[in-house]
Amino acid sequence: MGKVKMLSVKDVADTLSISENTVRRWIAEGKIKGLKFGRQWRFKPSDLSAWLEHGDQYKTQDFILEVVIEPDEDVYHAYCPTMDGCHSSGDTEAEAFRNIQEAARLHLEVMIEDGEAVPGVGIVDSIDRLNLVFKVIEPAKVAPNDN
Repeated sequence: MGKVKMLSVKDVADTLSISENTVRRWIAEGKIKGLKFGRQWRFKPSDLSAWLEHGDQYKTQDFILEVVIEPDEDVYHAYCPTMDGCHSSGDTEAEAFRNIQEAARLHLEVMIEDGEAVPGVGIVDSIDRLNLVFKVIEPAKVAPNDN
């Protein structure tokens, strides 16, 4: 994977000929997508280009993924009840949680690439349109499968 030069708030403001305060306001309003590193915001040039091309249509949508993590012999098993086949594991609960986050992202990328509807969202053209929010739930809260 090659290095991507990330843009700063100042870079975005200079590129668009607007003030840095306007860029920060757009971030707060969810109009422009950025990554926060500590107190600094950074932007992928490709995200900025997509936003310029699509405007507000490029907003991301929160997608809450419920995750169950259970002890399983000497590891922890993690899965997303709403996504069949999305499982992972880890030596610790924290590792299982990190692994299921990666597995869910990859699972969703394949679903989107295959044109499948994302549960509760529908058809999306890119995973970048989804703001993945992971919520660990208790196994007892999982509805039984009526197969």
